[in-house]
This record gives sequence, C-alpha cells and structure tokens, in this order.
Amino acid sequence: MARVERHPAMSGFAGAAGTIAVIPLALLLTISVVGIPLILLEAAALFGGVWIGLGAIALLVGRRLCELVMPGSTPSPLVALILGLVVVSAAEIVPLVGWIVTALVWCVGLGAAMLSFVRSAELDGAAVRPSIGGPPMTGRSF
Repeated sequence: MARVERHPAMSGFAGAAGTIAVIPLALLLTISVVGIPLILLEAAALFGGVWIGLGAIALLVGRRLCELVMPGSTPSPLVALILGLVVVSAAEIVPLVGWIVTALVWCVGLGAAMLSFVRSAELDGAAVRPSIGGPPMTGRSF
C-alpha cells in the first residue's frame, strides 16, 4: 500500500510494463519446451499481483474516504477495505469511464505489487551514507 501512496505514477508505469511483458515472456516460455508449465505460474502471478494491488488501492481509497467523513477517528482496516472496494467497484461499472478506471486500477495495482519486491532505498533515491569519522579535513599536508 505504501508503494501506491508514495509512487502512484511509477506503479502505473511498472504495471503497464509488466502487462506488456507478459506476452513476450509467455512466448519465450512456449519456445523452450521446459518453460511451458511455467506459463500457468506466470498467469497465476499476474492475477495474484492484480488482486493484491486492487486490495491495496481499495484500502487506500477507503481509508482516505473514512478520514474525510470522520476526521477525528482512525478507521478499521476491514471497514476501509470494504468501503474502498465498494467505491472502486462503483467507479468500474460507470458506462463510459469504467474500463479506463479498471485499466488504471489494474495497472497501478500490478505495478505496486511488483514494486513491493524492490527495496525502498532504491525507489526513494540514493541511501544516505554515514559520515566518515575522524578529525576534520583542513587541506594542509604535514
């Protein structure tokens, strides 16, 4: 959920790249006879990533909506998840825009699930190195 909250655009691009990469990867697995059983694993990983990402987006939407309605209290994760799933599902069934919402939710969700395997320091920039101990450098040589 933190990936969706901190890096939504990066999650969307990673999800779109992951969705596009599914077909060439399936073709490569098909070419190698040994990889044919792995196509089912690839499909399961794709759907698992989409559903985990959908849950993260729904939880985030539900939590934000609960915070808007009741600013003084912290919502239960289950209530926030159910509310978020209702809102996301309602947005997905809107006639003209529903497929765009569905595609965005799936891409961002899949990207967030994929980026959850990347360390946080790699996404947030370079890690801060600890300072070197010792006396200050003056520039004079002895």
